[in-house]
Amino acid sequence: MTRGRKAFLYGLAAVAAVVFLAALHAAPASWEVRADEVNRLFDVAAAWLACAMLFAAASAVGRGARVPWNLLGAALAAIAFAETLTAYFVVVRGEMTSLLWLLNFVYLGAYVVTITALVCKAKSLPFTILPILKPLLIILVTAVFAHVFYQVIRIVSSSPAMPGAAKVLMFVFPVADYLILVLAAYVYASYGRGVAGRPWMVVALGVLFIALSDLLGGYSAAAGEGRTYARLALMAQFTGYIAITWGAWYQRALLKDPDA
Repeated sequence: MTRGRKAFLYGLAAVAAVVFLAALHAAPASWEVRADEVNRLFDVAAAWLACAMLFAAASAVGRGARVPWNLLGAALAAIAFAETLTAYFVVVRGEMTSLLWLLNFVYLGAYVVTITALVCKAKSLPFTILPILKPLLIILVTAVFAHVFYQVIRIVSSSPAMPGAAKVLMFVFPVADYLILVLAAYVYASYGRGVAGRPWMVVALGVLFIALSDLLGGYSAAAGEGRTYARLALMAQFTGYIAITWGAWYQRALLKDPDA
């Protein structure tokens, strides 16, 4: 089977998985099939798969190009670890524990590593997006960030009893998400239409979806918008992991079999 056919089939399988979860969440009786729990278990599997494929891609590229791949792999390993613990307590044991709050620091560390990886990649890329789109891209990303940050300020100001560490994290996470969104958009927009750039374009989209997932989850908690945004966050997270997996696999496939 040629590389292009494999890429199409893997991409089709990824889309089918996302559609399946979307249908599960949208089903009238979704509460009976525990759609959120299924999504969390899918997230665990997808996060570990993305982590493995990132390290596999790193082993296939040249020594000088491995740093961004390895950094993203390390970030996904931390995220996958946190996702596994969360799924264990929420899905298997059906309880919330203070340990889950401590996992915020694991996620924050993973986001810092992700930002570092994107900076390393962005430094080597020319920014080729159409000039008219540059300000529009910045305005769009900034508008999303500003809206979520406003909700964070609102809930923090109305909760004087909230612990100081929790308040700091509520401010830090949107800032980290904003930096990831900007850098991921920069990396995505810096590639042309050539085949060689497709892996990083898809990986950048995956990272962008993960950042959007965190913003949606933060907005759901801060604005009290109910289950809709929380479920969209789970869906976006899974989509991000799948996109990263596909992009990392495609990078390895291009280097292992460039003429297929």
